[in-house]
Parts: sequence; structure tokens; C-alpha cells
Amino acid sequence: MSDRHSNPSSGPVAVQDLTGTTVGRFAVRARLGAGGMGEVYRAEDTKLKRPVALKRVTPELATDPGYRSRFLREAERASSLAHEHIAAVYDVLEENGEIFLVMEYVEGQTLRERMREPFNEQEFFELAIQCAEALVAAQACGIVHRDIKPENIMVTRTGKVKILDFGVARRVPQKGTGGTTETSDSTSGGLSGTPAYMAPEVLLEQDADGRADIFSLGVVLYEALARRHPFRAESFMGTCDRILHEAPTPITKVTPTVSTSVEAVLARMMAKSPAERFASAQELAAEVKRLQSGKGISFPSVRPAVLRRNPGALALAGVLLVVLVAALNPAAQRRVRGWLGLAVLPEARNLAVLPFEVAGGDTRSQAFCDGLVATLTAKLTKLSERSFLQVVPASEVHGAKARTAQEARQELGVNLALVGSLHRVGDQVRVSYALVDTATLRQLQAETVTASLANPFGLEDRIVQSVLEMLDLELRPAERSAFAAHGTESESAYDLYLQGLGYLENYDRAENIDNAINVFEQALRLDANYALAHTGLGQAYWRRYENTNDAEWVGLAQKSCERALGLDANLAAARVCLGTLLNGTGRHLEALEEWRRAVELEPTNDAAHRGLGFTYQQLRKPEEAEQTYKRAIALRPHYWGGHNWLAKFYFTQGRYEEAAAEFQRAVELAPNSFEGYSNVGAAYYALGRFSEAIAMFEKSISIRPTHFGYSNLATVYFQLRRFDEASRTYEKALELDSSDYVLWGNLGDAYHFTPGKQLQASSAYRKAIELAEARLRVNERQIPVLADLATYCALLGEKNLALGYARRALQLAPSDPDARFKAALMHNVLGETDLALDWLKKALQAGYSPALIKESAFFDNLRNHPRYQEMMRVQARG
Repeated sequence: MSDRHSNPSSGPVAVQDLTGTTVGRFAVRARLGAGGMGEVYRAEDTKLKRPVALKRVTPELATDPGYRSRFLREAERASSLAHEHIAAVYDVLEENGEIFLVMEYVEGQTLRERMREPFNEQEFFELAIQCAEALVAAQACGIVHRDIKPENIMVTRTGKVKILDFGVARRVPQKGTGGTTETSDSTSGGLSGTPAYMAPEVLLEQDADGRADIFSLGVVLYEALARRHPFRAESFMGTCDRILHEAPTPITKVTPTVSTSVEAVLARMMAKSPAERFASAQELAAEVKRLQSGKGISFPSVRPAVLRRNPGALALAGVLLVVLVAALNPAAQRRVRGWLGLAVLPEARNLAVLPFEVAGGDTRSQAFCDGLVATLTAKLTKLSERSFLQVVPASEVHGAKARTAQEARQELGVNLALVGSLHRVGDQVRVSYALVDTATLRQLQAETVTASLANPFGLEDRIVQSVLEMLDLELRPAERSAFAAHGTESESAYDLYLQGLGYLENYDRAENIDNAINVFEQALRLDANYALAHTGLGQAYWRRYENTNDAEWVGLAQKSCERALGLDANLAAARVCLGTLLNGTGRHLEALEEWRRAVELEPTNDAAHRGLGFTYQQLRKPEEAEQTYKRAIALRPHYWGGHNWLAKFYFTQGRYEEAAAEFQRAVELAPNSFEGYSNVGAAYYALGRFSEAIAMFEKSISIRPTHFGYSNLATVYFQLRRFDEASRTYEKALELDSSDYVLWGNLGDAYHFTPGKQLQASSAYRKAIELAEARLRVNERQIPVLADLATYCALLGEKNLALGYARRALQLAPSDPDARFKAALMHNVLGETDLALDWLKKALQAGYSPALIKESAFFDNLRNHPRYQEMMRVQARG
């Protein structure tokens, strides 16, 4: 359960966080969230020794004399309310030019959060009665809340209801006072509240009394029971129109278990005319109590009349709202959108488009849907040069296996997620999707598109345009043609291309690679000049090679990528395709030009930056590699992946402190990333902080068991001489992936030091050599593979082979820290102590971790050697 007192905002905080400071006599403990008027903190009253909610008015409003005066008057009115179902206002505090409202701290969850689970009848009656009694108390003081909605109703752990934010209430005139209803004197005019929950008279800016709150509460209670809003339309103006002119669907048709008596009460509460509603909250409370006791309603059930449509009035209201929002600066626009109940997007929009669900489990439809999502993601990514937008690549979403908005926030660090579903009936397809705030899991906007499968162009274009509107993005003239392009005039070929792309997104299943090749080839039979399909086919061929180590697929992949470039030299995806293949076959100089060109053509292409940085590393150009990774981070500073790549680069360079810091930053951005925790653990391991490393690896495995998570954990056990535990843990890793030669080599090392397991060690080393040599047959310049092979052969007593592999590795990368360390290990295993010490010294000079050398079991025989001890003393002195 969460502790919230205001609508949370996932946007950045524009002013200093007060957590840990003292305001007046209040010690601020934690920031709870933010809303239209400012921030809310949990604080402790140091004098009265009780928790309070401290609402801090945003500086722009606090310095506005008109708003300040009105706010102080409203706070005074709210403080007059004393009721068990109303969150009390204790005080108003002015400190250092700022205004704070001191309120009762309510621990629990908002009704919006509670509504994720259905209400039974008794729970519904308790909710309705307590809310009605709160309104009774307010109406007795002549106060109208004017913003009753699920976010302003708290439910405690014991089920007690508290209504929040009577600070935006308005006092209505008492009979005989001669007063008039007070309207807002702020920039929001008379519309104070959230339009989706407003009574018709409030929307039309007519005089309103306590019956307006009864209408709003009726909407809330209907939504709690039906789990859908009674008036919500696809647009803001559509919702307002329904409130003014349409009766909601009878709730018994939506939720058949609801009684007709409850339906009648809700219908009366939501009557268009105030005269047709309950005359007072007291009358409402009495009626609900009758129903709770098992009695019927005390009034005739009549279908309420609706207001005659007045398009002019509604249009005028809409124009006024649009002008109001457009006239303000961006920060003020977000506040006003919040007041109006419109979707409030965070200033920095970090988005993941999650895999859409497909009804029926049809493989072809699933592939089409996955391809559609991948294409949508790629198009949105092209707009991420805008500083406020970042889009997680489809490949990263797939790798993280994030399926829900909550998982996307935890594993990818995003604040927005696009979720959706696809349902196919005959040749028609219906795609429904929604933009979700991942912090609150609140659905900001939703849309449904129905189209013929024979027109995939139209389907995609409508979805793309709709999502752009959801994200409040407008295409520039130069972007419009690119977004409208599909690469082919053949709708059938495009349908097949989307399927192929979808199969490629799920390349971890071998049959999907075959399916991708098949549909890409079909697409090319329909349009032989379809460059994107040639690119997809090249990628599929390369995946087939990676799965089989069969070099035949490499030639086919290269032919397809080059054909794509021949058709369209400005296609960044084709450059990425060829660059991947060239890197994979060791032709890094050729690959460099492809990656450079890809970055020039598409500066927002994530894969292009990553490939370019990797290629610089392979060409022994660390400064250029580092700058490339940093440019990728500058492009998308809130995306955890960029920090992860830079950290891995630092790790390979022996810059472990910097690697640990960047890995930690990645975890902060994606707080539940199994890969992130594993990488932090690897950095701690390299720094010799083994207990911390174990904790990180165990955290990674608890989130998701992976072969590399188990392998890393086993490696720490190995360094700690816990060889039997290391063996068992490496075996768990191999259960998840038996194709990785490194895992077999590591298992061989653990067996090597375990008494009685020498035969098992030899068998594991043989398997490691077999898999590693298969990789060299495609790319003979893989330095880590060569260095590892040198150690495996040495451990099997095959000296000449070991020396040959070590020589090749060091010729290719004479300064590589790991290659030097493996040379030292090889010579030590072969009994060549002086050479082993020479290479250990060289490894340390290149930046290899002293902690790992010191803890390595392979060098236990050298611990008392004078040269070894001197090296360690030099390292200790720094």
C-alpha cells in the first residue's frame, strides 16, 4: 500500500527537494508526490510529535499575489472542517517566501489505487456512506469541494475513508446572507476541478452548490463498481459532451451483480439537472444506509432527463480551454492540464513500447503485431533527438522481457509505457493501446483502431499518428515524408515484412529464424527491390549463423545486406546490418565506415552508436570508443543502456572504479534490472569487494535466473576457494545455456581444483575448446577467445597449441590487460615461473585488477615468490 496525498508526477522536480530539511518546526522526512499546485511531503511536527502532510505551493503560484490571497482564504475555510472522513487542515506556514499547507497525514492508498481490485457490495456501501458523510459535514459549513475524484479520496488500511484537498473548495452563500457564490480568480477561470468528474452546471460555469459534489461522487461510485468511467470518451471534449448530454449505461448492464436499487441511486446522483439529484448529502447518506440495511429505495426510479445539446456552448468552452492552455508556458501548461483532468505528460518522456498481446495465440498474427510494434518503436526513436523524448529500442525491451508497465519501469527505467493488444476477426484487425504512467500505473490516454489487414499501411499510419498525439509530438515537415514511407508500394509485401520483423524480435526461438527467412523471401518475391526486406533477410541469415556456427549463412547474410545498400545507400538499417556482419567476421576497418555512415544517416539510432563504439574498441582506439558511448548517453541521458555500455567499456579497459560508478547509475535508472545488478557485481568482483559482488549476483538471480548471473556468482565462489559451490553453480548456468564456451571453461577450472574431479575437468576443457574453435572459424581475430584457448590447452598439457594461441592473441592486442593475464596464467600452468611473473607485471601495467591476481587460485604457488611479493607491494603503495 502506498502513502499518497496528491496526484504523483513522474516529471522532474523544478525546485530543491526538501527531504532531510526542516521547515519551521516540521522535519521533512520524504517527498510523497506532486500535483497541480506543488509538492507534498511527509513531515514530523517536532513540537506536537505527530506526522503531517506538508503541501508546498509551487513558487510560480506562491509569488502570484492574487493566488496567494485566495489560497490563504481557502485554507482558512478548509480548517473549519472537522470530521473523521475529511483530512484535516492544521495550519498555513509562510517560510522564506514560500507557502506551506500543514495537513493531516493519511496513511493508505488512493481510491484510484484501490479500484484496481473489485469492490464487493459491503465494501461499496462503506465507501459510499463515508464519502456522503464527509460531504454532509462540508455542506453544513457551506463548502463545496468541487474536485471529488478517486485521486482525492484516501482509503486507510482499516478501510476508513478520508477525502483530501478541501483546500480548493468554495464557500457557497447561506440562506439570508445575501452573499454570492465565489468563483476562482486564478487563470483557470471558473473551472476549478477535473472535467471528467464535473457536474454539467460546473462545466457550463453556472452557479453550483453541494449537489455538484453529489454528481461527482456518483461518477466516482459508478467507476468503483463498474471499473470504468460512466462518461469517458476518446477525447476530452467528447467526455464533456457525454456529461452534458448523455445518460451513462445503466450499471446493471455493465456489472450484472449490482442491484437495481443501487443503479437507481447512482442514476439520481448523476442526473443532469441539480433539481433531479438528491437535495443534500444528508439525504444521499440516509438513502445509502437504507440500501445497506436491506431496504429498498424511498423514491420512484425514474430515468433522468438529459440536457438538450447546445453545440455553441460546448464549443465555446472548448475554445476557451484550448486558448488558456496554449497561452501558458510549458510548466504552466502541465499544471493547467492537471487541473482540467487532461493527461499530464512528464517533462522528460522516457518511453518503452511493450509487446502487444494477441488474442487467440495465432503465430502469424503475433509476428505481424510484433513487427508493427518494432516499426512503431523505430519511428518514434527517430524523434528522440528532441531532448525531452527517449525511446527504448525494441531489442532492449525484448531482452529485458518486460511485459507490463511496472516491469518496464523496474527493468528499463522508463516513466511511460505504451501497452496494447491486437484482435483479428477474419480480414479485420482491431488494435487497442494505451499510454501508461509507469509510476502510478495510471492510464493517461487510450485509443482503438480497426482496419482491414489488406491495408497495413493505413493501420500503421493511424496508430503512429495517434501515438504522436498521445505523446504531444508534432512532426516537422522534413519528418513527415520519412514517417509516411514504408519502403514498398506492395501492401502484401509490407504485411510479410512486418511478420518477418516480428519473428526476428523473438530470435531466441530457433524456429522463428526459419519463419523470418521464409516471410522475407516471400516479400521479396512480391517486390524484388524492397530494400528493408533485403535488410531483414540479411539479419535473419546472420542470426542463423550465430545459432549454428555454419559459415554458409555468413555469405548469404553479406549478399543480402549489400543488396539492400545497392537499392538504398541511405538506409541506416542496411548499414547496421552490414556493420554487424563485418564486426562478427573480424573486418573491423570495413565495419567502421558502415557504423560511421549509419550514425550520420540516423543520429538517434541506438544500435549504430553501440556498434561504432565497439568497433573503435576492436581497433584499439579507446578514446574514440569512450567518446562514442558518451555521445550516446548525451543523446538519451535517462536511458540505462547507454550507461551500461560505457561501464562495460571501462571494465574492459581495467577502469573498474569508473565501471562500478556507471553500472550503479544504470541500476538507478532501471532499479530492477537483472543485468544491471549482475554488472555491478562484476565491477565489485574486479575491485576485490567479493561479499558485495555476491550480494549483487544473488539479487540479479532473484529477479531473473540467467546463465551469466549464475556464472558470475560461481566465479566469486571460485576466487574464494569454494570450489565445490563454484562447480554446482556453473552447472546451473550450463542448464540455462550449454552453448557458451566460457561456461564450460569455467566449469573445467572449478573441477580442476576439486579433489577427485580431474577427469570431469578435462572433459569440460575439451568441450570449451570445441566451441571456441568453432567461433574462430568465422572470425579468427577474436582476442578473448584466443587468450582463453591458450589457457585451456595449457591445462590439458598441450603446450605447443597453448603457445600458438597466446602468440596470436598478443600479436593482435599486445596491450590488452586480459590477454596479458591469460599469458601469465598459461606460463604458470606450464611451469614457466619467470615468464608467468613477467606477464603478470605486464598485465598490472596495462590496468588488470590487482585484486583478481591476488585472489586467483592459479597463482597460489607464487605467493611466497620474492618477485610476486614485490609486485603486490608496489600495487598496494599505489
